[in-house]
Amino acid sequence: MASNRAAVRGEPDENIRYNMARFLCANLDEFPENRPVLQDLLRTEQSKRIRQSVANMLSALRRAPQ
Repeated sequence: MASNRAAVRGEPDENIRYNMARFLCANLDEFPENRPVLQDLLRTEQSKRIRQSVANMLSALRRAPQ
C-alpha cells in the first residue's frame, strides 16, 4: 500500500493513476493514511477524470452509514 501511495503522484500513465487512486479509495477504511494522498490528488491531479472519481469516492465514503 505504501508503494502505491508513493507512486501514484509520479505515475505518467493516466489510466494507471486512475486505477491506483481507486485502489487507495477502496482501501481507505483499512489504511486511513491513504486520505492525505487522495486529498492531495484532488488539488494537484491534472486529469479531470481522476479528480472527479476521487472526489466522488471520498464523498460517498462520508455519506455511508457508520
